[in-house]
Amino acid sequence: MKKCLLLAVFCLGTCISYAQNCSSPLKIVVLGSSTAWGNGLPSRDSAWPFRYARYLKASHNVDDTVINLAIGGYTTQQIMPNGTPPYTTLGIIISVDTAHNITKAISLHPDAIIVNMPTNDEAKGFPLDKQRANFLALKQAAEQAHIPLWASTTQPRGNLGYDAATRLRQMKDTIIKYFGAYAIDFYTGMATNRGFITPLYNSGDDVHFNSLGQSILFSRVVAAAIPDSLCGYKSIATTPTLPPMPPKQGWLFPNPATNHVLLQDIIETVFSVAVYNSSGALIHLQQNTMSNRLDVRNWRPGIYFIMVNQSQRYKLVKM
Repeated sequence: MKKCLLLAVFCLGTCISYAQNCSSPLKIVVLGSSTAWGNGLPSRDSAWPFRYARYLKASHNVDDTVINLAIGGYTTQQIMPNGTPPYTTLGIIISVDTAHNITKAISLHPDAIIVNMPTNDEAKGFPLDKQRANFLALKQAAEQAHIPLWASTTQPRGNLGYDAATRLRQMKDTIIKYFGAYAIDFYTGMATNRGFITPLYNSGDDVHFNSLGQSILFSRVVAAAIPDSLCGYKSIATTPTLPPMPPKQGWLFPNPATNHVLLQDIIETVFSVAVYNSSGALIHLQQNTMSNRLDVRNWRPGIYFIMVNQSQRYKLVKM
């Protein structure tokens, strides 16, 4: 009973803080190329940025805005900060586009930036160290402006050959290494064993994903829980049980989930589980349970936070 009361008090304080600080409108800028622009689709509305914009308006705040600065065919060089020297590759000089680059994105005063530059660097002959340097330059520019930046990984591509496919896989690992919790995996599960696009997600040109593939990308952006992470920056940075860094998500399976979720790798035989919705309200509490399975069928779609033994916090996306 005492534990339940403590949880209720915790929830009340969290809910009030969250409601006052975490539901204000968000502005998110997307920098990208043809995937973010919407190539390979019958309608651009199926591209993940447009799906994400609709999702935010429906689930977070109707005034949320996603500004899509993506241009088909662009490389990381074109979105470098203003003043970056041109780069010559394969006899082509590539210069910064000041209307669609990181400097432009920062000038819009967004709450967050998402970079989706999947394969054009490889297609245009950028060596891996150049790609890495460009991604780190984007990361540094955003950090200096105090704007959180998420980077999607590379994606599989089938028209560049096996060696290029191998390098795209390597660059995927590099992005995850350097961006950590701020990396969004657009590769795993989307590629064949050879590194080409899985036929189920291929638009037909071996370069772009179809609508089904884009829906997977969208779900992974949702799973990044960007609104919650931004809330962490603004309102709960000093709360020990609600760290500003994005919560872990690999501990839950499946995630996103529709019917049930398994809590994996629990050491204790008996434990407690508390679940909070995105408003900070306690919606589920199990004390002294031995079951690691949660039924989520009746939960509304959205972001949930699962706390085990009042100490470990994990994020779940309910689709």
